Amino acid sequence: MKPVRTTHSRYSLLLVEMILAILFFALASAVCVQIFVKAHTLSVDTAARSQAVQEAQTAAEIIRSAPTDAKNALIRHSLAATESPADGGLHLYYDANWRAHPESGSAYRMDIRQTSDGRLVKTAIAVVRLSDSQSLYTLEMESHIPKTL
Repeated sequence: MKPVRTTHSRYSLLLVEMILAILFFALASAVCVQIFVKAHTLSVDTAARSQAVQEAQTAAEIIRSAPTDAKNALIRHSLAATESPADGGLHLYYDANWRAHPESGSAYRMDIRQTSDGRLVKTAIAVVRLSDSQSLYTLEMESHIPKTL
């Protein structure tokens, strides 16, 4: 009597083990790729928010130097502000690299609205991403206009 050969069953067991190992590594790599994509997205979003804060604070300091004439103060500092006839506010547009840019083709917009209550000027600054209309940062400030003699 000839002995039974078990080579066939050994190879099929090895093949099943290899398939399971490949499946495990494929799933692990898919999860890792998703984590890296999410990390990159968060990094880009955080960079945009950080730059929005910096631009809003810069505009606030410029406006604080001349609270009654915000548009001309911004223009003196090379920030081209356009007036909005709809709401009476000012708009500044930026490209994707946060350089001043015309309205068409811009990536970000800074909205500046001022209200005056006697000698108190209230200013609201909002920075918006235009692709999804998401507000990146808002800043509210008040400036007191001194009484002149």
